[in-house]
Amino acid sequence: MASSLPRRPRFRTAVTVAAAVAALGVTAGIATAGGASGGPVATPAPAGTPVAVADEYDELVLCEGSNTDIAAEPLERPLNRLLLTATNTGDSNCVLLEYPSLWHEGAQAVPPAFEESRPAWPVVLAPGESGYASVALSATDGSGGDGATYDALTVGFSLLGHGSYGQDVDLELPDGGVYIDDTLSVTYWLDTVDDAVIW
Repeated sequence: MASSLPRRPRFRTAVTVAAAVAALGVTAGIATAGGASGGPVATPAPAGTPVAVADEYDELVLCEGSNTDIAAEPLERPLNRLLLTATNTGDSNCVLLEYPSLWHEGAQAVPPAFEESRPAWPVVLAPGESGYASVALSATDGSGGDGATYDALTVGFSLLGHGSYGQDVDLELPDGGVYIDDTLSVTYWLDTVDDAVIW
């Protein structure tokens, strides 16, 4: 089920994971262990668990609109899909948490993520590196309802299911816009294009 539109803290400067978690009042906990440091990786927390990421991520800067560009590219396969490429334009590593928070004109909720696509640990981007997510815009069999064409789509940055943070990014969509229905959903941010498009 789609969640309601999130609270949206605004930060004037780059913010760390720990600072953003504190700003949202999230109860600290551990979703994963290891990851960027190459250490052992534990099983991710169940879907919807209100936890923070492992301690070694706390001082990483969050990827968001002030230090991250996002490009949108239509895919031939799977059908009705959009590939999002998030590129770190800053001068230090940043971490992509969770999944893209999408909204468009008239949206009442943030679309859900494919929980099966949840990675074992968050995607950490060095300057110039990219992470990926795919967007299922509409049902391939036409079974979706409330469909319409939109020429504007905005990406926010989800924080552990408790809201979004930082600056949004307004996507440059293909000429003519994109058709979206009520089956709109996204993957988590992932390391590779191949991982993002298999869902």
